[in-house]
Amino acid sequence: MQRCLALTVLILLIGIPASPLNELPVLQSLQETDPLFRQIRSDIEQSYRVGTPSPPLLLFRYYPAEHENIFSIASRLLLPYSTLATLNGITSATASLSGTSLLIPNQPGIFSADPQRDAREDPTELAALDRPWFYPGQDFTPAERRRFFEQRFSFPVASPRVTSGYGMRSSPITGRPLMHNGVDFGGRPNSEVLAAADGEIIEVAWTPVLGFYVKIQHDENLSSVYGHLSQIEVSYGQQVRRSERIGRMGTTGLTTGPHVHFEIHHHGVPVDPFRYLPGINSP
Repeated sequence: MQRCLALTVLILLIGIPASPLNELPVLQSLQETDPLFRQIRSDIEQSYRVGTPSPPLLLFRYYPAEHENIFSIASRLLLPYSTLATLNGITSATASLSGTSLLIPNQPGIFSADPQRDAREDPTELAALDRPWFYPGQDFTPAERRRFFEQRFSFPVASPRVTSGYGMRSSPITGRPLMHNGVDFGGRPNSEVLAAADGEIIEVAWTPVLGFYVKIQHDENLSSVYGHLSQIEVSYGQQVRRSERIGRMGTTGLTTGPHVHFEIHHHGVPVDPFRYLPGINSP
C-alpha cells in the first residue's frame, strides 16, 4: 500500500508544473521498525549494485529530531549528504534542520536546476521541485563540496545580541499574534550593520514597517534583508563583501528600540536565519 502511494506521487511529480508535495508518504523514523525506512534502504542498496537496474525514483518526507543533522540522516539512509543537500536546497554544512522537514529520495544522486549539469547523461525531470533535474549516482564536484563546507554567512552586527527570534510572536506594537520573518539584533543607536555575505545590493528603500532597509542578493537562491536602519551607506547595484559596513542601526519603521531586523530569503521566501548563521541556536 505504501509503495503504491509513493508510485502515485512519483507519477504526479514527473511532467507537470506542480504537485501536492505535502501528500508524500511520511517516514516516521530511521529505525528498522519503520517499514518505509526498510523500503528506502533496500532501494538505495539496490541502486549501488553494479549491473542491477535502479528502482523507480520515489520521494518521501521526514521530520528530523532535534539532535539530527544532514550527516547523521544521510548515514542512516546510506545516502551521500550531497543528495539530501541538493534535493532540499541546503547550501551549507552548518545549516540547522530545526523546525524543517526533509524530502528523502530512494536513490543516491544530485538534484540540480541545471538540465546540462553533466553532459555524459540525460537527467530525470521532476517538474514540481525547485531543482527539477535528477542525476542518479552523481556527487558533489570538488568545487561544490568546498562551497558547501564554507561558512558563507556571518552576523550582521559585530556583537550579536538576539532580542527576538524567527517565528510566530505577539507583536510588540499591537500585541496581536504575528509572523516574525527574521531575527532582531539589538544594540546601541548607530552601531554598524554589516553584510552577512558577499553579494549585490538589489534594494535600498523605505517601508512603514521596516523603515530604511537594504536587500542583498547573494546568489540565485539566497538574499538577505536589513531593516530599521538609521543610515544607509551603500547604493543600488553595488557589490559588497561579507562583514562590510552597509549602514547603521536605528529605529526607523515600527520599532520599540534600536535594532536591526535581519532576514534570509531562500528563493524569495523568508526562512529561519538560524539555519545559516554560525554557532548559535534560535532562542
